[in-house]
Parts: sequence; structure tokens; C-alpha cells
Amino acid sequence: MGEAIAFWVLAVITVLAALGVVMLRNLFHCALCLGLVLICVAGIFVLNGAEFLAGVQVLIYVGATLVIILFAIMLSEDIAGRRIQVASYNRFIGLVAALVFLATVAFLALTTNNFPFHTSTVKDPTIAVLADVKTNISAFGTLLLTKFIVPFEFASVFLLIALIGAIIIARTAE
Repeated sequence: MGEAIAFWVLAVITVLAALGVVMLRNLFHCALCLGLVLICVAGIFVLNGAEFLAGVQVLIYVGATLVIILFAIMLSEDIAGRRIQVASYNRFIGLVAALVFLATVAFLALTTNNFPFHTSTVKDPTIAVLADVKTNISAFGTLLLTKFIVPFEFASVFLLIALIGAIIIARTAE
């Protein structure tokens, strides 16, 4: 019962903070709301028994990425000499996209079981590693580190290259 209450509290805070990210006009406040969203997602990871993912979420996204975003906002305000305001001209398109996403998530949540596939009916031998897996989170981790290790590593290298490129572009702009 306590876990369900904690989940719903975190879920409500996450949704409200996500609305703050897209609705607030001050870019600094949007970034702070993003930090709250990321911390609440880490809390949901803890509730699901994924403490490692929660730690990575806090260290990488909150501790590193959000700090970089906040520094970029603060430094660009110092350079421009004025407060940056966010203006959205595509609210209708964003609303339609959000409603389509909500409908898709609701459909998937209402039509799937807790464990969407059974290994006894799976004919693919590459998924045979899931014979002893009990939850979706364990299945995701097992598949990510067995069948999908190459795309996972490729994404890591690609993000590293993008980060190095951003640093080079930022240094040449000075």
C-alpha cells in the first residue's frame, strides 16, 4: 500500500513538473522543473527495484546534464544581457502530439499483461535467455545486455561523439 501511494505521489509530481517544463515562460524555471521530473523518475526507478538505474539517473541526468543546461542558460543570459523568455508558436501541434501519445500509452497499458510475452511460446532462439526472467524490467536489462548490446554500445559511442563535437563547436565560438 505504501509503495502504491509513493508511486502515485511521484507520478503526480512528475506530470505537474513536466507541465511546468513546457508551460513556464522563464527558461531557468523550465530547467528546474526538468530537474524535478528527472528526480521523480529516479524515485520511480527505486520503487521498481532498479536502484542502479536510479543512481545513474541522478548522477548523469540530474548531476551532469541538468547542470550543463543551467550553466548554458545562465551564461547565455550574461552574454545577451537580457532574460530569455520562451515563446511557443506550435501549441496546437504539441497538444495533438501529446494527446496521440497519451492515447497510445493508455492503449498499451490497458491491453498488455504484467509480462507481455511468455518464453514458452517464443520461437526466436535469441530470446531464449529470458527463460528465468520474472519481470519486464529484468527482461529489458537482459535483452539490452545480450541481444541488443551492439546497438546499445553504438548509441553510447554516438552520444560521446556528439558531446565532443559540441565541445569543439563551443570552443571555436569563443
